[in-house]
Amino acid sequence: MRFYLVDRITEMELGKSAKGLKCWSLTEGIFNEHFPGYPIVPGVLAIESMAQLLGILLEKSHLANFGEEHESYAVLSIVHKAKFKSFLLPGDRAEMVGKLNTFDINHGNGVVDTFVDGKLISSCDLSFVLIPKSKMPNERLVDMRNEYFNILTQAESQRGQTIL
Repeated sequence: MRFYLVDRITEMELGKSAKGLKCWSLTEGIFNEHFPGYPIVPGVLAIESMAQLLGILLEKSHLANFGEEHESYAVLSIVHKAKFKSFLLPGDRAEMVGKLNTFDINHGNGVVDTFVDGKLISSCDLSFVLIPKSKMPNERLVDMRNEYFNILTQAESQRGQTIL
């Protein structure tokens, strides 16, 4: 992945929901050009952040439900709806809440809401296809995705909280 847009996963209930954080820092390169003098998070990156959280929930739920022999990776396929009530700004701590609506061995769908200071900022209805591990382009990509999940849940694990 070029952009890692979830900083931490704080809760996960397999097959149901996940909560995660993204802290948008002014030092991120996206703010240099978007927009000069008035930096805001591009909507497409806000959607990608929400998709990453829901995609991880879908992957882990799929693994728990169908087993390692059907291990798969979520790829965003459809943004059904994206609503933005306000801009995400540098310094915002975005709290995302993702909920799976449905999933089977090949697909998944859910919604993610993003909050800043308790206020709803954005909402997305997203669909994914699940690519079997055996069809991933290379093992390095699989390893990188697994390492990313471990990093996202590391802080909670060190505090004695279990995510899965």
